[in-house]
Amino acid sequence: MQPKLILKDFDKFGLNSYEARGYLSLLERNRMTAVEISRIAGIPRAKVYETLENLTARGFCHTIPGKVKKYSAVS
Repeated sequence: MQPKLILKDFDKFGLNSYEARGYLSLLERNRMTAVEISRIAGIPRAKVYETLENLTARGFCHTIPGKVKKYSAVS
């Protein structure tokens, strides 16, 4: 399946493009910081925190507390 088709499938779950790309990048790795997600998913740093808050609120990822907060996908 092509990446654009995969991203379009996330519309069914009510995710926007940033949220879909962020979630897919979280699925690729176990734990990541917001900066890592921003870089890998191509989400602007100004939007990555809002994107991660939305994903967390919808149950797509959870926060791992620590000196540097990390995020992990929920399958």
